[in-house]
Amino acid sequence: MGKSWRMAHFIVTRVVADNRMVVVLNPDFTIDHWQALEDFYQKEIAEGKLLWDLDLGQLSFINSMMLGLIVGFNTMLNSRGGEFRLLVPEHSRIGDLLTLAKLDTIINVIRYTDGVGSIAAGKTVEN
Repeated sequence: MGKSWRMAHFIVTRVVADNRMVVVLNPDFTIDHWQALEDFYQKEIAEGKLLWDLDLGQLSFINSMMLGLIVGFNTMLNSRGGEFRLLVPEHSRIGDLLTLAKLDTIINVIRYTDGVGSIAAGKTVEN
Protein backbone atom coordinates (compact mmCIF):
# COMPACT_ATOMS: atom_id res chain seq x y z
CA MET A 1 0.00 0.00 0.00
CA GLY A 2 2.49 2.64 1.11
CA LYS A 3 3.65 4.60 4.12
CA SER A 4 1.26 5.11 7.04
CA TRP A 5 1.16 7.64 9.86
CA ARG A 6 -0.87 6.88 13.00
CA MET A 7 -1.87 10.06 14.79
CA ALA A 8 -3.89 10.29 17.99
CA HIS A 9 -7.23 10.84 16.23
CA PHE A 10 -6.64 9.90 12.60
CA ILE A 11 -4.63 7.55 10.39
CA VAL A 12 -3.01 8.58 7.11
CA THR A 13 -1.89 6.17 4.42
CA ARG A 14 -0.07 7.14 1.21
CA VAL A 15 -1.23 4.97 -1.67
CA VAL A 16 1.88 4.26 -3.74
CA ALA A 17 0.07 3.70 -7.06
CA ASP A 18 -1.11 7.31 -7.42
CA ASN A 19 0.59 9.08 -4.48
CA ARG A 20 -2.86 9.66 -2.94
CA MET A 21 -3.08 10.48 0.75
CA VAL A 22 -5.94 8.65 2.50
CA VAL A 23 -7.00 10.02 5.89
CA VAL A 24 -9.32 7.90 8.04
CA LEU A 25 -10.77 9.85 10.97
CA ASN A 26 -11.10 7.84 14.18
CA PRO A 27 -14.50 7.71 15.94
CA ASP A 28 -13.28 10.17 18.60
CA PHE A 29 -12.18 12.83 16.07
CA THR A 30 -13.70 16.25 16.85
CA ILE A 31 -13.20 19.84 15.78
CA ASP A 32 -10.56 20.08 18.54
CA HIS A 33 -8.34 17.68 16.55
CA TRP A 34 -8.63 19.52 13.23
CA GLN A 35 -5.51 21.62 13.81
CA ALA A 36 -3.31 18.51 14.05
CA LEU A 37 -4.79 17.24 10.77
CA GLU A 38 -4.33 20.64 9.13
CA ASP A 39 -0.70 20.84 10.28
CA PHE A 40 -0.09 17.41 8.75
CA TYR A 41 -1.74 18.10 5.41
CA GLN A 42 -0.18 21.55 5.03
CA LYS A 43 3.28 19.96 5.32
CA GLU A 44 2.44 17.19 2.85
CA ILE A 45 0.85 19.58 0.35
CA ALA A 46 3.97 21.76 0.49
CA GLU A 47 5.89 18.62 -0.54
CA GLY A 48 3.63 18.20 -3.59
CA LYS A 49 1.06 15.67 -2.38
CA LEU A 50 -2.13 17.01 -3.95
CA LEU A 51 -4.42 13.94 -4.10
CA TRP A 52 -6.39 13.45 -0.87
CA ASP A 53 -9.23 11.25 0.38
CA LEU A 54 -10.91 11.95 3.72
CA ASP A 55 -12.83 8.94 5.08
CA LEU A 56 -15.60 9.89 7.51
CA GLY A 57 -16.87 6.32 7.85
CA GLN A 58 -16.01 5.92 11.52
CA LEU A 59 -17.62 9.19 12.62
CA SER A 60 -21.13 9.23 14.03
CA PHE A 61 -21.34 13.03 14.23
CA ILE A 62 -20.09 16.02 12.28
CA ASN A 63 -20.88 19.65 13.03
CA SER A 64 -21.13 22.73 10.82
CA MET A 65 -17.63 23.92 11.77
CA MET A 66 -16.12 20.65 10.57
CA LEU A 67 -18.14 20.86 7.36
CA GLY A 68 -16.77 24.37 6.81
CA LEU A 69 -13.21 23.16 7.34
CA ILE A 70 -13.78 20.30 4.89
CA VAL A 71 -15.06 22.76 2.27
CA GLY A 72 -11.98 24.92 2.90
CA PHE A 73 -9.68 21.92 2.44
CA ASN A 74 -11.43 21.07 -0.83
CA THR A 75 -11.15 24.67 -2.08
CA MET A 76 -7.47 24.92 -1.17
CA LEU A 77 -6.60 21.66 -2.94
CA ASN A 78 -8.60 22.58 -6.04
CA SER A 79 -6.88 25.98 -6.25
CA ARG A 80 -3.51 24.18 -6.34
CA GLY A 81 -4.56 21.73 -9.03
CA GLY A 82 -5.17 18.91 -6.56
CA GLU A 83 -8.05 16.56 -5.99
CA PHE A 84 -10.10 16.00 -2.84
CA ARG A 85 -12.57 13.15 -2.32
CA LEU A 86 -14.79 12.69 0.71
CA LEU A 87 -15.55 9.04 1.55
CA VAL A 88 -18.67 7.96 3.45
CA PRO A 89 -20.52 4.67 3.89
CA GLU A 90 -23.41 4.34 1.48
CA HIS A 91 -26.22 4.48 4.06
CA SER A 92 -24.73 6.83 6.64
CA ARG A 93 -26.27 9.79 8.41
CA ILE A 94 -23.21 11.90 7.55
CA GLY A 95 -23.58 11.02 3.87
CA ASP A 96 -27.26 11.99 4.05
CA LEU A 97 -26.28 15.29 5.69
CA LEU A 98 -23.79 16.03 2.89
CA THR A 99 -26.57 15.47 0.34
CA LEU A 100 -29.10 17.51 2.31
CA ALA A 101 -26.64 20.42 2.59
CA LYS A 102 -25.85 19.97 -1.13
CA LEU A 103 -22.15 19.66 -0.35
CA ASP A 104 -22.03 16.73 -2.75
CA THR A 105 -22.46 19.29 -5.53
CA ILE A 106 -19.15 21.01 -4.71
CA ILE A 107 -17.16 18.14 -3.19
CA ASN A 108 -16.54 14.77 -4.80
CA VAL A 109 -18.38 12.48 -2.34
CA ILE A 110 -17.83 8.76 -2.77
CA ARG A 111 -20.18 6.39 -0.99
CA TYR A 112 -18.72 2.97 -0.32
CA THR A 113 -20.52 -0.22 0.53
CA ASP A 114 -17.93 -2.53 2.05
CA GLY A 115 -17.01 -1.10 5.43
CA VAL A 116 -14.88 1.59 6.98
CA GLY A 117 -11.65 2.56 5.29
CA SER A 118 -12.45 0.77 2.03
CA ILE A 119 -10.07 2.95 -0.02
CA ALA A 120 -7.20 2.40 2.42
CA ALA A 121 -7.86 -1.32 2.20
CA GLY A 122 -7.76 -1.15 -1.62
CA LYS A 123 -11.39 -2.17 -2.06
CA THR A 124 -13.79 -0.95 -4.72
CA VAL A 125 -15.93 2.10 -4.13
CA GLU A 126 -18.99 3.40 -5.88
CA ASN A 127 -19.12 6.98 -7.12
